[in-house]
Amino acid sequence: MMKNPLYIINPSFWPLLGSLSALGAMTALLGVMWKTSNNIIFVIFAIVAMTMTFYMWGKDLQRESSMSGEMLSTISKSLGFSFLLFIVSEIMFFVSFFWAYFHFSLCPDSEIGNNWPPMGVMPIPFFETPLLNTIILLMSGISITWAHHSFFAVKKSSSVLYLTALTVILGLYFTYLQVEEYFQSPFSINDSCFGGAFFVATGFHGFHIIIGSIFLMSVTPRIMMGLISMLDMLHFELAAWYWHFVDVVWLFLYLCLYWWGG
Repeated sequence: MMKNPLYIINPSFWPLLGSLSALGAMTALLGVMWKTSNNIIFVIFAIVAMTMTFYMWGKDLQRESSMSGEMLSTISKSLGFSFLLFIVSEIMFFVSFFWAYFHFSLCPDSEIGNNWPPMGVMPIPFFETPLLNTIILLMSGISITWAHHSFFAVKKSSSVLYLTALTVILGLYFTYLQVEEYFQSPFSINDSCFGGAFFVATGFHGFHIIIGSIFLMSVTPRIMMGLISMLDMLHFELAAWYWHFVDVVWLFLYLCLYWWGG
């Protein structure tokens, strides 16, 4: 048999189960949003199933890395490159929102009074909660960078743990302030293309903040126990990349939607 530096994975049903649970969650959520179904229990069940699927999938990867010794440097580089491509796809995902926003704002239609923001829509002041959220995310970016340096250069697990916890707390506080802003917003998602573009773009970013927080929290137990494998090192580095990505996206959202668009 020809030698291959890549690990040939065993058959697994986790990808199929994860895809089906994600499909079920999105289908049920759309049904609730469009009022064709009121079964919110199914939405919660599908989200829990999807979360458990990815958790068990991660446990399998952890076993392959720390116990079976199948996580080679070549595989680590391959996973890192794959995640980089994933971030590029996420960038294009948000580019579509910015494209739509500038399409509506640079050439406002007569239906919204040839004005941007549309007539009758009061934008959220950029120097209040949005500015505070920007400062919070910038602080979280500093803390995760410091944690990343401590993890790979200084090798101090206690510093990594405290700084990662600080990053997660800042991310959760950002999410709390964002939800408060939504409830106190003078406009809704139904208020013309302005409200639609605003809530969809910031809402998806908030969802990415939650995912990033879970991503960081999932590696902290291994750091606390001092059980650091090659997969854990890769896991932490990819989580740091992802957090910097959501930081940069928020800066563009703040400048375009709050400061320029408001």
